Amino acid sequence: MDSRERPSPLLGFWASIAFLVTTAAYLVALVVMMATGGDDPAVEPWATVFNVLNLVAPLIGVPIWCSAHLLAPARARAYTLSACVFAAGWAASVTINRFIGMTLVPQSTRSGDTQGLEWFLTYSWPSATRAIEMLGWGVFFALSCLFLAAAFTRAGLERAIAITLALIGVLSFIGATIGLAIDSETLMGTIAPIGWGAGPAVAAALLAIWFHRQPRAVINLPNASATATEPATAQP
Repeated sequence: MDSRERPSPLLGFWASIAFLVTTAAYLVALVVMMATGGDDPAVEPWATVFNVLNLVAPLIGVPIWCSAHLLAPARARAYTLSACVFAAGWAASVTINRFIGMTLVPQSTRSGDTQGLEWFLTYSWPSATRAIEMLGWGVFFALSCLFLAAAFTRAGLERAIAITLALIGVLSFIGATIGLAIDSETLMGTIAPIGWGAGPAVAAALLAIWFHRQPRAVINLPNASATATEPATAQP
């Protein structure tokens, strides 16, 4: 790719930093909730906290995947493009549940109109919107991480990124897909801090370093001296 056409890595870098901050906030909130005797994220104020963090995280994640795709070598773009498509599915699935949890659920509860509301609860089961979110984490997010991991093939930093993403993908599939299929809150609760907290935080930090190391785009200006030596056009 010509240096003048090379995409800037800045969006990917800052999105990775923002994703790192968001996942760190998720882990801090989880620790504080458990330390203060809370064990149910559906109880306020934790419901709002986790809804906001889980709404924001996928929206920040999509630019990371897209930036990695644009900066990937040609041989890896089939993997990175697939990862972007799955990342879009992840973002859509998770944000649907979280947005409903921040709007429809509390407003229906306050108005007393709760008939059929159980199908739209963020953390209860059975819940249609929770199933949609678990589809996002257990299938789309897992596949997006696995396909993105396949694009990082060099030793050193890229190897660390690939291993981290692969582990996240496997854990996400186990925690969300298998955990929900066998109706195991214990399995999902065990995987969540690692597969959706610490793991993504480490991956975001490594990707931020990778984006920072990418060469910036170079704009080649016209050669002024060559322009100056061009013969003048005769005036009529």
